[in-house]
Amino acid sequence: MYRDIGTLPNIGYHLIWCTKYQRAVLSDRIQARVKAVLAVKATELHVRIERMEIMPDHVHLLVKASPADSAHRIVK
Repeated sequence: MYRDIGTLPNIGYHLIWCTKYQRAVLSDRIQARVKAVLAVKATELHVRIERMEIMPDHVHLLVKASPADSAHRIVK
């Protein structure tokens, strides 16, 4: 966690991905793979996934990051 003198920032991003045409294609097997890939990517980016919900047609993430991390860099 990023810490500065006398401050403790609390920055969270709510990210949502939808499938094309919101088709229900995220089966249980695919959901498990998506969770694994996102966990690895979060480790690489030094961010923490607070919550993850995967529905058949979309993914919700609540990601905690430091002030140095932009939403653009996390999503990319």
